[in-house]
Amino acid sequence: MSRRSRRKVQSGRVALRAGLPPAADVFVGPDRDDPVDVHLLEYDAESLFEQKSVRPAELRAFADDPRITWIDVDGVHDPERVKEVCNAFKVHPLVVEDILSLTTRPKSEEYDGYLFLSLKIVTLEEAIDFPIFKTEQASIVLAPKAVLTFLEGSNAVFDVVRERLRTNKGRGRRLEADYLVYALLDAVVDGYLVALDQVADHVDQIEDGVVGGSPDPDVVLLVHHLRQELLAFRKNVVPVRDGVSAMNRAPSAIVRKQTLLYLRDLHDHILLAVDTIDGLRDRLSGALDLHVALNNNRLADVSRVLTLVATIFLPLTFIAGVYGMNFDYMPEIHWEYGYHFSLALMTGTVVSLLYCFRRKGWV
Repeated sequence: MSRRSRRKVQSGRVALRAGLPPAADVFVGPDRDDPVDVHLLEYDAESLFEQKSVRPAELRAFADDPRITWIDVDGVHDPERVKEVCNAFKVHPLVVEDILSLTTRPKSEEYDGYLFLSLKIVTLEEAIDFPIFKTEQASIVLAPKAVLTFLEGSNAVFDVVRERLRTNKGRGRRLEADYLVYALLDAVVDGYLVALDQVADHVDQIEDGVVGGSPDPDVVLLVHHLRQELLAFRKNVVPVRDGVSAMNRAPSAIVRKQTLLYLRDLHDHILLAVDTIDGLRDRLSGALDLHVALNNNRLADVSRVLTLVATIFLPLTFIAGVYGMNFDYMPEIHWEYGYHFSLALMTGTVVSLLYCFRRKGWV
């Protein structure tokens, strides 16, 4: 999908919410017909309980459980299902509104008793023309003993965290819900770095082609496209950095001090992603500048050669023009050696011009 098409889709999504009252539980996004799945994980250091396709009515029993509860909702295009899950954990209607809107910008907000995070999951897709970043909405609600995650669709980004909990690898089962949120955010940020590493491969190919003198014929369009994609990517990453910074600055009963060390490490990874984006955009600008400079140099070389050729043929044209006139009283016209003289004059002129050009370093 082109950038213009995506802007039209985005504008259409915003228009769907125009005129609605605040906290309206209306889904804002493209139509989907796949089922919404609710996945439950409840665990502590000794045990883990997992259930797929949970009915929202069953979640109330887990709302006050002393163990850590993770509710993962794949798909937010069913407002009733999302609202039932949120009501089971007393989530504010304004948060429900943000969860249901795929236009919600990445942010971090603290409510009474829980923290709300909105962010984008970004992957790189190899399209027919140029690679594009695919972004999907993700929302996280962090309560003291529960974590609610809402994904735009079925996405495997959290599978690595889920598998670590199942196998009890690492320290996730021994720590609180805020560490689980850290692990989820870390998985998303790792996805950012993977996508940027794939973009770096494209940038390497562009640079190699430009320096090697055989760039892609559409190199200018490709560089422009990647720069725009990276700019949009940066707009999704920076708010995540700010949200993690806010969590670092404000430890509370929700975000505990022992988790701050991990959050600082996560903040460093996000800074690495932002720096990588800026570095790739600078490299693309440099590759484009080099491409233009090399083209200008090649054009200058061609112009120099054409100028030399024109300069050489200018006196030859003059000589041929003089002796091509049809006056009756031109001495050389009826001379026996006139033709040979004119050729010798032309040859001498060319040799003299080439000698002068070489002395001056022009050829």
